[in-house]
Amino acid sequence: MKSFMLRLFQTNANLSNYVRSTSNLQNAQSRRAAIKIAVIDDQPFLPQMILQTYGFNVVQIGDLKSVSEVNDYHLILCDVMGVGRHFGAKAQGATLISEIKKVYPEKIVIAYTGGAASDPAVQAATERADALIRKDVDGEEWAAKLDELGAASVDPHVIWQKVRQRFVELDVDTKDILVLEDAFVRSVMSGQADLSTLTSMLSSLKVGPDVRAIVQGLASSVIFSAIVGHP
Repeated sequence: MKSFMLRLFQTNANLSNYVRSTSNLQNAQSRRAAIKIAVIDDQPFLPQMILQTYGFNVVQIGDLKSVSEVNDYHLILCDVMGVGRHFGAKAQGATLISEIKKVYPEKIVIAYTGGAASDPAVQAATERADALIRKDVDGEEWAAKLDELGAASVDPHVIWQKVRQRFVELDVDTKDILVLEDAFVRSVMSGQADLSTLTSMLSSLKVGPDVRAIVQGLASSVIFSAIVGHP
């Protein structure tokens, strides 16, 4: 009986090919325009004009005062040096990356720097970010990296892997993770930009405020509007 019940659950494996068959973001040029990229930097972001020429939707938002400032962006670029002062951050960009990941584990965060790889701040950011890119690479390399990670940022299979890992770190009960995964998959495959099946399920579970904040942040994210074609 338990085996039968488990077979009724939808799992993240069901989403592995979902975007390939249904997303309106198949074309790289369409994806560049649809995916909003936030730049966290206390200085002018020099590659911005080049990236906009390539068709990327890049907005510099300065140094963060609150992690909620990245809610409306799919992809985050975070300078390693000179940011995080509102958080009293000695680790600078690395601290911001950690704080973003706590609330928005689904978001892909790219650290970028002109500093040496041996610098402790660079090493810390490298460990916490999804990728690291050098400030001085040319426009073509920037575009290739953003195309690669932009595609991942709106892939629901990748998104749930990252969210599920955060739930494991928070020691969420395995049964609750399974129930939430089923609701997430059903939401996405039903084309719910607001993940209403997932948020409805959340109300019936006894989970902590961190889990609730992650699910609510996921439901309010711009990510799923892009996937189902309602940017």
